[in-house]
Amino acid sequence: MLQKKVKPNIFTYNLLLRSIRDCGLGDIDVAQDVFHRITGEYKIHECKVFKARPLLSAGNEDLVPQSRYSAWENITEEVSLHEVTTHVEDRPNLLAVRPHFGNIIALSEVKKPEDRLILVGGCSGLLEQMNKYGVKPDIRTFTQLLDTIPSTKSAEQALLLAMEKADVRPDIDFYNMLIKKRSMRFDYKNAHDVLKLIKSSNLYPDIVTFGVLALGCQTKQEAQCLLTDMRDAGFRMNAEILGAMLKQGCCHFNFEYILTIMETALQEEVRPNEKFLEHLENFLKECQKKIRNKGTELPQIHKTAGRNYFQKSFQKFCSRYTSWLEEIIPEKLGHPWEQFQKNYSQIRALKRRQMDPEMKQNEK
Repeated sequence: MLQKKVKPNIFTYNLLLRSIRDCGLGDIDVAQDVFHRITGEYKIHECKVFKARPLLSAGNEDLVPQSRYSAWENITEEVSLHEVTTHVEDRPNLLAVRPHFGNIIALSEVKKPEDRLILVGGCSGLLEQMNKYGVKPDIRTFTQLLDTIPSTKSAEQALLLAMEKADVRPDIDFYNMLIKKRSMRFDYKNAHDVLKLIKSSNLYPDIVTFGVLALGCQTKQEAQCLLTDMRDAGFRMNAEILGAMLKQGCCHFNFEYILTIMETALQEEVRPNEKFLEHLENFLKECQKKIRNKGTELPQIHKTAGRNYFQKSFQKFCSRYTSWLEEIIPEKLGHPWEQFQKNYSQIRALKRRQMDPEMKQNEK
């Protein structure tokens, strides 16, 4: 683009970030040949992949110490100016005026989005390039960066600081993604702390917010708190959110929690979908398997109480599960062609009557 004197714009960088997030390097030999042409180098030395510090990979050598986020998000690492300078010099950047690989590379190890982001200078290098060409990042830029930075609290904190520096306000979708990212790495406490960030930004949770928060509900008490928060916010429980909580309960073999979710479905008049019922059926099979195989290790939650307690809890669950299925009406997902099949059978019967002389005679 630059050789053709085409100036990059915000769409260029957002598409680049999407490619970094979704696309791999492809064939390693072809990728290496392309990189040779870009850098003018004749050989890429095989060595371990450069791993930037999480704080830097989110991109912020120019962190501002005082921030509205620092009240409830503390950076766990301190990086000296000397360390920062050293890392920046060694870091690869294929977007620089003179593209270089820094101190890497084993291309076969570049597999994750965060690894591919490092190849273009990391988050900070990319933002510096945008600033160089007068391109202001928008919320979509930072939302896609959230998907590509390392899944660490320090990297996420650094990204929030970069947004503040760029004067870009996070929206509720960005915060929802942040909650999900933390929940997926089982960092439930910090995921719940994002609610404070939402409040400080004068935003309000939506139904998706409660859906991703449900991923972190591991106990009956946490589920009840989430249900109360949803009611206070004016939202109604749905099958997807209950399914997310049920999955947590099934993974931890928490019978009390699972029964609470089942009762909540009845009380809130939420018809479970097929995914919800599938979780229960798989849970039932796993419990039966553990009971049949006495050598199988008990789940962590039942180790102290022992195998007898596990069996009694399972019997209680089975008893309630049978009656629960009779009380609730599952929302089955019909085949999309079913409506056409019904109409077709009616039309076919009508045509048969029209074509059959004997049927016409009988109708008269």
